Amino acid sequence: MLAPGPNAWKVVVILEELGVPYEIKAFKLTMSRRSLSSTSTQMAESLARTSCLFAVYMLTVAAVEDPNSDLVLWESGALIRYLIEQYAVNKTLTYDSLKEKHHLNQWLQFQMSSQGPYYGVASWFNVLHPEKLPSAIERYNNLLKRVLNCQDDQQV
Repeated sequence: MLAPGPNAWKVVVILEELGVPYEIKAFKLTMSRRSLSSTSTQMAESLARTSCLFAVYMLTVAAVEDPNSDLVLWESGALIRYLIEQYAVNKTLTYDSLKEKHHLNQWLQFQMSSQGPYYGVASWFNVLHPEKLPSAIERYNNLLKRVLNCQDDQQV
């Protein structure tokens, strides 16, 4: 199931890479647990039970209902890890060694906690915000440079 924003599309990319068949179902999110509506009752109940309503409210949630394991998960980082563990049988998107596997996870977490949010906020202030705020633009552009430098400094 997809919500507006980039996070759900990260999950779609992984599904495509793994060749896992999927169906996209749109759902509407609101601030109230009682008014949460969805095309899936199980998904709606799972999201309504969570105490992390800010994630739902912010529309950053991606959710998967896996009929093969009867598992409902939300949040793109958790979904990516699950899909790779469950469906990357030929290890195309992961590693066997503990060290490499955890370095890969480190970069996934870096993307979720730094690169993704900073790019999103920088895009907002540079392109979408109706009022140009030079201090905000400078701050988030500098954070983007820091993130890119961190990535560029890594040995592959």
